[in-house]
Amino acid sequence: MDTLLLVLLLLVIAGGASATWWLRGRLRELEERLDEFAPLSLVPDRLQALARVIEHFDPDQVREELESIRDALQRVEDLVAVPVVVEEASPEPELPIRIRAAVQRHLREEGYEAINVLEEDQDLVSNPTKIRVECRRRGLRILGTVQVENERVVGVDLSPSYTMFP
Repeated sequence: MDTLLLVLLLLVIAGGASATWWLRGRLRELEERLDEFAPLSLVPDRLQALARVIEHFDPDQVREELESIRDALQRVEDLVAVPVVVEEASPEPELPIRIRAAVQRHLREEGYEAINVLEEDQDLVSNPTKIRVECRRRGLRILGTVQVENERVVGVDLSPSYTMFP
């Protein structure tokens, strides 16, 4: 009976030792995985620093800066829309270029941005003509037509490029 108890005791000790060895290995693997997340310990400090920087921003100043950038971009678009005349004796730009410039100028005055005339040059020479355009207003894509007569915009039919729910 003493030998049987001794064998059982040795089996229990061996089982406990193997379970301890297995748990120790698992804990070591867990520590290695947690060490990979060590750089994340700096995230709260960085978030607090970012929050302090954002608190110091003046929304009105940011808005004014964005509006000045927008105005500068509109001036650049205006300059790009009409070719620069270098000499006074130089010929007038071709009719399609003048019509594209008139359409872009009119739509920009109406508050549209990123104006793209979808017609080819040969389609712009007829008088009067309907010109397909694509533009943006407040980030929304707008499609439609512009009626041009004698190089002047006489009608605009633009609508957003989405459908509404009933």
